[in-house]
Amino acid sequence: MSLPGRRPILFEPPKLATRPGSPTKAPPGSATKRRRYLRESDDSSGELPLEKFLYRTDPYRSSSAETPLPYPLNFHPLDPTLVGRLRGDNQLHTKIRSILAEFEIESKPYEFQYQSKPNYPGGEERIAVLRVLVDVEDHVSTSNWSKARRALSQTLHDRGFDSITVEILDPARINVVTLLPIAPDHPVVALYESFREQLINEVTRSLGKYWTTLCLFSLHRPSQEPTFAVVISVRPGTVCDWPILRSKLQSIIFHGFEAKKISTPSSSIEIDFSPGNWSTLEPSTDRPGKSFAGDVLKHPKLGSSIGVSGEQGGGTLGGFFRLRCGSNMHRGFLTNYHLVAPPKSAPHIVKELATLEGTRYRPGQADDGTKSSVHYFAIKDIQASMIHCDKLISGHATAQKDAEAAILQRAEYGLEPKGALDERKARAVESQRGLELEKEKLQQLPITLGKVLVSSGRAWSVHKRILDWAFVAMDANQVNRDTWSSPGLNQLPRADAGGLYRNLPEDLVKSSPEIYNPGNPPMSINGFSRLEKGKWYFKVGRTTDITAGICHGTKIVLNISGTEELNSGRTRYDESGKCLGLSKPVGFIEEYLIVSSKPGQDAAQQRDFCDSGDSGALIINAVGEVAGLLFARYSGQTGHLVQQEGWYPGHLKQQDEWYYGAGIATTMPDVLESIAMRTTPRDASGKPTGPPGQLLLP
Repeated sequence: MSLPGRRPILFEPPKLATRPGSPTKAPPGSATKRRRYLRESDDSSGELPLEKFLYRTDPYRSSSAETPLPYPLNFHPLDPTLVGRLRGDNQLHTKIRSILAEFEIESKPYEFQYQSKPNYPGGEERIAVLRVLVDVEDHVSTSNWSKARRALSQTLHDRGFDSITVEILDPARINVVTLLPIAPDHPVVALYESFREQLINEVTRSLGKYWTTLCLFSLHRPSQEPTFAVVISVRPGTVCDWPILRSKLQSIIFHGFEAKKISTPSSSIEIDFSPGNWSTLEPSTDRPGKSFAGDVLKHPKLGSSIGVSGEQGGGTLGGFFRLRCGSNMHRGFLTNYHLVAPPKSAPHIVKELATLEGTRYRPGQADDGTKSSVHYFAIKDIQASMIHCDKLISGHATAQKDAEAAILQRAEYGLEPKGALDERKARAVESQRGLELEKEKLQQLPITLGKVLVSSGRAWSVHKRILDWAFVAMDANQVNRDTWSSPGLNQLPRADAGGLYRNLPEDLVKSSPEIYNPGNPPMSINGFSRLEKGKWYFKVGRTTDITAGICHGTKIVLNISGTEELNSGRTRYDESGKCLGLSKPVGFIEEYLIVSSKPGQDAAQQRDFCDSGDSGALIINAVGEVAGLLFARYSGQTGHLVQQEGWYPGHLKQQDEWYYGAGIATTMPDVLESIAMRTTPRDASGKPTGPPGQLLLP
């Protein structure tokens, strides 16, 4: 993709009189068959880095790079010096056209650009590339692409452009995948789950700690029919004999079909390897802050930006609740533990205690250091909002002056005042006044909301699912403010907000019209529920705001093993503080996955459900019940790129890019059960001495 407003250097290729004919050996007819043929060829066998394997099995891409980065890639304009050299070399373009004609490649305008792959090892550096874009039909061979690519590379070398990589590709068929949810009652789900553990064991034997997730999806590739695929995400750069591993996994699938006496070919479930990962939605330190200009006075509320004293980044205030512990009633809000854990500047012993045990509910006892102070907004978001406010105020001031000048000019010519100009001026003045009030509030921020009262630490439940929650008790002065008594407490977005109900799946609407009713959405949170596969949910997060998706028909398997460096904080602990996932055999767990998509022109397209900073958002069902708590994100790095504009100090605007991601969430019964366990009073021997705590609506 190209950044908006920036055009690459385009050059028209030669026009061929006719389309090239079929070669001596015709290529496999469809894109699916071509990819399968390459996967089984000698060229893709042996120990290979994943990136090289993906390249060698893509029939619609030929690159001069030693190990081409997998698509999607991002494209940027070249620097002016290189642009001048390329435009001034007419012989170069004559030679390029000649080579394309010689090898019968009828391309779209070829282009010179920089390419990169955001947030990918080795992908941040911008590489100059000549891209020859071709529209391939099923019967057309691509076997001459490598010869043409070598000739183009030699030409660039001869003319002093050694640093420019050459790529010939069909952008409409390049290996970019979309992963969509499957209904839980689809027969393929039960079949997959019957041999899933065998797949996990085989992947673990071959890849160890270097695989990250495993899950069945409905997989969509450009110009191909959708297919079911077991998608195995691995760390970038992982080396393996991928065809051998695929063969072993397909053998397991074959025997699974045989055991169930299913006549459908086992090849109807593919095996797909791709770079990808899951990660907790940590407060990002390298992302720009988010501006809340235009909405500042409505906070704090469900979905607000919050942060911990001593940290710049932040996450999401999930929602407001009461926590009853014996005779004590605490008012506060729910969020993620990892968001409100002690800051990096805290003593090591405090951070270790919080990780192993969380914050224990000990009324009347001194703070052990794990009770972090939580404020709104996060520091970087305050800064971003201030800058954005100043820019908006300046823009409205200019609009006011322009309207006043136009009014004055009409008066000088003896013309009647124009009502539209007066209205424009009044709107500009009113907008400035509102933004000035927002600035006054921003100048008072951050405001402390309270301290962590009890939290899970980095734990998992008795059901072997991740726990990542914290209850922040609000300060008395905050409880007595309008925040808690407001009728809008835990207010949910309206039907038209963020297109919330716009793309509801038709089958859900037809099956339960009384629930999925765009004209009658719930006003506020009204109870607790549980995550259910196949159901529709939404969340309100600090970063991506309002998004909705379907709970996938089968749980995603997360690999929680490996060293701390590889895990990036993913190691978990049980209630006794025992480390999980580092012992052999490799540890893995299964979690609920929320996948967001929207109808496309030709097929459904994956959308982003969450991103860094959405930590702590509540997962809410169509009737306003809290069904889960968002804590992590799964993202494949061969899916589509997302672009979002952010405001932050020192710059007015920056384009932030990442890959479409699905949300990983804890079902609410697990959270409520863990809260009860951690708030149950006990004697020195651990025996309960009173009733457990209970999370209640406000």
